[in-house]
This record gives sequence, C-alpha cells and structure tokens, in this order.
Amino acid sequence: IKLGVCKPFKSASRPQKGSDIELPHAKMAKSYLTKVGAGNMTWETDDVELVPIHELLPHEETKSKNQQKLHQMTIKWGGYNKPLLVDVKSKVILDGHHRFRIGEALGLKFLPAILIDYLVDDRIQVMTWPNAESDSITKEEVVEMGLSGNLFPPKTSKHVFFGDLPPIFYSIEQLS
Repeated sequence: IKLGVCKPFKSASRPQKGSDIELPHAKMAKSYLTKVGAGNMTWETDDVELVPIHELLPHEETKSKNQQKLHQMTIKWGGYNKPLLVDVKSKVILDGHHRFRIGEALGLKFLPAILIDYLVDDRIQVMTWPNAESDSITKEEVVEMGLSGNLFPPKTSKHVFFGDLPPIFYSIEQLS
C-alpha cells in the first residue's frame, strides 16, 4: 500500500534515515492499517468522473509558486494526469486545489475527480501540516470551510489517503 500524499517533512527537526523516531503521518498510517487491514484500497480509472468546475468548492488557499509551476506543466502535458479528490455530498475539494485553480485560469468547464463520501470514508484522514496555524483539524471543519466560501491558509490541511489515485489523461480540449 502506498500513501497517496504522504510526503516527508522538510524540517530541520526531520529524523535522519535509520532513525527510530516515527513521523506523525507514519503513526497514523500504521494505526489505520492495523484497524482496517490492507485490503483493496485503491481507486480505479472507472472511479474518475468529469465534474463541472463551477460545482467544486475549495477549502484552502494555494501557494502561487507551486501553482505557476503546475500551470506550466499542465500546458506542457496538454492536460490533466491526476484527478482531484472531492467530497461527493458537499463538492468540497480535498486534494487538488492547485489543479482546480489552474482549471479556473484555463477556463475549463470540467475537471477529473474521484468523488468520495468524505465524512465516513476511512481511506482518507486529515491532519495539519507542520508549522500550520492550527495544531489539529477535523473533516467537519474542512467541509464547513469549503461551504462557507472562506479559505484556510495554504498548507493547513494535509489529507492522507490510503490507496493510489489512478493514472489518467484528460486533454485540455476534453475539459473545455
């Protein structure tokens, strides 16, 4: 099982390779896998839907430097190769805010997304990034923020999901 968005911390206090110190997201993953097991936890290409961009609700700001780089890459690739992860009930974006903003900038009508029942789906958990303004965050707070029209600062919520987002390709033309 691969952790979809679990990336190593970039911090001065990051444990060195071979260290016995466990990072918080690693503890969460071990706890989750112990609780539910390592069964079928991946999404398939058939799970991807084209969602009207005007229905999607962000809950977090983006980092402009990251957005600019991804915008350039999206143009170079000629489309999207990774779906967004979105709550089916509220249409709040869980993973893919930069891809969403790029879609807006390109004037796209649709974005590829996997819709999940966020509040009950145990395959996805939320925590805060190191150095976030808050020490903790809940799924309910993420949905409330998205529905409110306000946004958390960039890199507030860190969604950890257990499984892989499928490789896809949707051209800019297909999404326009």
